[in-house]
Amino acid sequence: MKIKAFPEQVQLNPRNYEDFRFVRDFVTPQSKLEVQTDKLFLVNEDYKRLYRWIYQEQGRLESPEANVIDDLGNVYPHFLDLSSLVISNNEMQLDLVARKGFQHFYEKANGLTFEALHILGGLNASLKIDIDYLIVPDDLNLQRLTSLSLQISISYQLSQAILEASKLVGDATNPFTVTNAVIKAIAITLQIVFLVINLTINTILLKELYFPRIRKLNAYSDYALIKQAVEYLGFTLDSTVLFNLRFIATLPAPQIKPNNSIFSKYFNQLSDYFNTHYPTLTDSCPTLWSLIESYLITYNLRCFVYDGIVKIERRDYFVQNANMVIKPTFTDQGKRESVREFNDEEVYLRKFFHYVTDLTDLHAINSIPNQVRYSEVQTVPNSVINQDLVNIKGLNEYLIPFELAAVKTELTGIESAVSLLFGVIDSVLNFFGSNSNLQNVITDRLGVMMISQQFFQQTKRLYMAQNSTKQRSDYQTQLSISNIIDNYHADLKVANNCKRIERQTIPFTMQNFKDLEQNNFVTLESGEVVEVANCIYYDRKYKADVVLYFDDTSAFNVSETKIV
Repeated sequence: MKIKAFPEQVQLNPRNYEDFRFVRDFVTPQSKLEVQTDKLFLVNEDYKRLYRWIYQEQGRLESPEANVIDDLGNVYPHFLDLSSLVISNNEMQLDLVARKGFQHFYEKANGLTFEALHILGGLNASLKIDIDYLIVPDDLNLQRLTSLSLQISISYQLSQAILEASKLVGDATNPFTVTNAVIKAIAITLQIVFLVINLTINTILLKELYFPRIRKLNAYSDYALIKQAVEYLGFTLDSTVLFNLRFIATLPAPQIKPNNSIFSKYFNQLSDYFNTHYPTLTDSCPTLWSLIESYLITYNLRCFVYDGIVKIERRDYFVQNANMVIKPTFTDQGKRESVREFNDEEVYLRKFFHYVTDLTDLHAINSIPNQVRYSEVQTVPNSVINQDLVNIKGLNEYLIPFELAAVKTELTGIESAVSLLFGVIDSVLNFFGSNSNLQNVITDRLGVMMISQQFFQQTKRLYMAQNSTKQRSDYQTQLSISNIIDNYHADLKVANNCKRIERQTIPFTMQNFKDLEQNNFVTLESGEVVEVANCIYYDRKYKADVVLYFDDTSAFNVSETKIV
């Protein structure tokens, strides 16, 4: 193996060249980047060359390219990661990172906010979707009563002001009272104007309470957001599962907009979008990686990145495509036997799946059943001799950082009456050859998202109907925790997820290592598919130390039960 770096492709001779190794952790890759990287120790001429790059050429904030060339001449693009640089008097230590590999992508995706992506022109405005919604206060009847009382009060005051104005006619004809009449007329006129304005505004507000208008919020589908952000970073998204879930949208929480006057503020309440079409720092998924991670957790997906391809699929996809074949060995070569451990730290007594709860949107709390919002799964033994000796323990929480959205499912009395009237009008007009559909103006309100106030706090997850501003009629089924567990988390049941762990040293090449970065499931010569949890590849020794997860049947005496 050779390592050539910098634009002129200088061959590096790191101090640890003979012992250099490539390390990957596939169980928790994003949480252990600092210990899974490949360290280079540069001395002498390599030290001087990198020093010039940092202090005389490009600076420390741009990493130099580097290529790893195996003994067959295959080139694997990498770079010298200057963000990990440690300098002493005679040595520089830094990481060698695969270019457009997982670590490269993760660090960029974790730092890319959608707000920055928007500012930089990375979001296509034509892909935005409108989300229809209605504001239906949770204390609607009380607000209606209060507004109606105010309406009666203002009407009474207006009638009294008009009565007073009529009396001024007699005073105006009397020369001794004409001056007082003029002054009084001005005062009463101002009073009438004030009352008319209040009456107009209150009438509109009362109309909003009885017949609220349909407003709009903006969003992107999650698939469109992720795809655009991945491409902006110079990568390519390849994901069948995300495409199949492409109608799921993240609805950012509304934000208070600046208003220049009370009038603009009032009319904005009726017409403004009130939110950005992308998640911001106030939302639960402000960055590209946070949105991807929400899918990895919710739908039990895996993410691999190689040669600029971001591959996100279900676990069983990688199991079915385990094309690399390896030759297993004994874990203890001296004794020629295999030593086995078990993944008990990944086996839980209880698993709790849930969405977040938004206390500022009571419709979501009251309208969406608990079995949709959360579910708890408990692992129990089928038969027990001593209950206190059962070795199943711990709680694993799966937090889905979104609130769901309620929809309007029935018409109010006023809406039903208007719908009936419009239906009669449609029938009459259509009898004479028209094509009237006034009734649809009312019935189209069904299925529209319904919130209890203009501003809610938690980012919402929606399942949109195709080419529509509403959610699918079965959105609760599609997004229900119970449905997600049944369809995406079956392989995490204890009986399926119980593994035996073996540490082996196997023959390996650089090409094997690159293949492993595309899929960490491999096939043994016997045909059995196993998962590589960790791999340390020693290039100069053509071997790798691997941690293998084998399926194990020792958890046959347990069952999982949904207790919520």
